[in-house]
Amino acid sequence: MDIKIGNFTLKTASIISDIQEKPKIDSTIFKKVKTDSLIKNKRIYDSLNLNFDSIKLAEENDLRISDYRIDSLGLLGKFFDALYKTEKKEGITRIAYFGDSMIEGDLITQTLRATLQSIFGGNGVGFVPVFSKTGDFRRTIHSKYSTNWSCYSYLEKKGYKNFGISGFVFNPNILYKEMLNDTIINKAISWVQFSAPSDTYYRLRNFEKARLFYGKSDSKNYLRVDYDTVKKFMPINGSNYVNDLTLHFKNPIRKISYNFFIDTLTDVYGFSFEGEDGVYLDNFSVRSNSGLPILSIPANILKGMNDYLNYNLVVLQYGLNVSSPEARNFSWYEQGMIKVINHIKNCMPNADILIVSVGDRSQKVGTEMETMSSIPFLVEAQRKIAKETHCSFQTMGGQNSMVQWVDTIPSMANKDYTHFNYRGAERIGNLISDKLLNEYEIYKFKKSIN
Repeated sequence: MDIKIGNFTLKTASIISDIQEKPKIDSTIFKKVKTDSLIKNKRIYDSLNLNFDSIKLAEENDLRISDYRIDSLGLLGKFFDALYKTEKKEGITRIAYFGDSMIEGDLITQTLRATLQSIFGGNGVGFVPVFSKTGDFRRTIHSKYSTNWSCYSYLEKKGYKNFGISGFVFNPNILYKEMLNDTIINKAISWVQFSAPSDTYYRLRNFEKARLFYGKSDSKNYLRVDYDTVKKFMPINGSNYVNDLTLHFKNPIRKISYNFFIDTLTDVYGFSFEGEDGVYLDNFSVRSNSGLPILSIPANILKGMNDYLNYNLVVLQYGLNVSSPEARNFSWYEQGMIKVINHIKNCMPNADILIVSVGDRSQKVGTEMETMSSIPFLVEAQRKIAKETHCSFQTMGGQNSMVQWVDTIPSMANKDYTHFNYRGAERIGNLISDKLLNEYEIYKFKKSIN
């Protein structure tokens, strides 16, 4: 059933299955079709299995990503142009995927990355911070680190402001000598070690190229990088707001350690593991984030990162930390996110922007769990943000869909009726992949007849 909000009508059909049967639901239904499905008259209809002899079917609004751009490039034109070149082995395509706890630990994004890399190539997980709260939870890269780093987040500014693209900045220990009980002691170095996973996506199982991104640094600062039997000492001096130190490996490696010998305060933004071609998707998840703190990333740092990485698509998936049962008016959020998107456009001018709406979230009404009453209003606010900024927009959710994802056997979501588990996140990643790939096939079809 459609939901009316003022002059707008919000469709319940979306990239997530809006299953009409009563729980418990046998999750084998999800295995019968690869893409998004709706149950109609007790039959499964694949809403994304497009027939390209009939582009009209593919252009039905319920089946497509909404496009609000006003130039002549078409839906996600910059992104698809880059993807087309990558498919022809003529360049790299890069995606920056920003979100909250819904994508932390690389959930959803790991599936999208794996799908795109299996088609277009690419070896590597892309950007990773020095460490994160979900480091032990993440399956696509493993890390260990010393405990003497200083870390600042744009959610807890604490007087610091040089936040990196991930929303964090890390400072390694300064190695000056200090007195303790009249005894001179040497402060310990800060270090971090990354290792490739052996039991997940095969395109992540070794490192072909490793990159370090850091801020302005004195010529006295240097690194010792350890991999295989190699111990390499390298200066990390740089006068730019963002500097890049890249290592290429003739023979791919599985583990690497960075040891920081620092004499002056140095900002470290993170690392990237990648190859020379293909698609790379960088996960920028920050728990409890509304998306508005992205404005706290200084333009010179965001531009500096983009100068090195040249993003073609920015995905924004937020909303969980804005919704509440009582909320109805999200105009304040619309105004803030418009500023965020303009900030991103200014710093990443070659990237398309796709807004993925908040998913369904449940609250208890009497003895039953139902869609939180504010969710339809928030989804419509996010659509208005996309319209105002001429971005693309994709809905998630559907009335009471989260209840059914929780009640599916085995379950696809957690009992908080908010977050997907691994099974559900993989399913969502596949659905988003299908949406993008179907749109890309339409792009290529139109390109072939022009």
